[in-house]
Amino acid sequence: MADRLAELLCQDFDVVGVVSDGVALVQAARTLDPDVVVADISMPRLNGLKAVEQLRNEHCRAKFVMLSVDPEEALARRALAAGASAFVVKTYAGTELSEAITAALNGKTFISAAVAPAPLQSSAKRNNFVP
Repeated sequence: MADRLAELLCQDFDVVGVVSDGVALVQAARTLDPDVVVADISMPRLNGLKAVEQLRNEHCRAKFVMLSVDPEEALARRALAAGASAFVVKTYAGTELSEAITAALNGKTFISAAVAPAPLQSSAKRNNFVP
């Protein structure tokens, strides 16, 4: 899955690293100092939420885009609370991921259309949400 996402992203962005688990993600983010980190919430060894929290606590400057198979509002809220700028449901990654990364780079919040109910969208709009 990671390699397919990297191929997709290479069309619009410079991909500086691909990892297979949360521990490797934290190490790569420390070493590569990326502008954006795309992380799966359910990564092995260290889930994406914990990895983002750890990097945020270390004052990592990267923006975080979280991917999930689960279109749950509560999970999107947890991702944003952990420090993510965007939450994308994997089935929509082909159409939303590039937009989510661009929004994150521009200091905006992006929530997948599959998960963004009216109250969450309203909250996000007050925080520069990109619909």
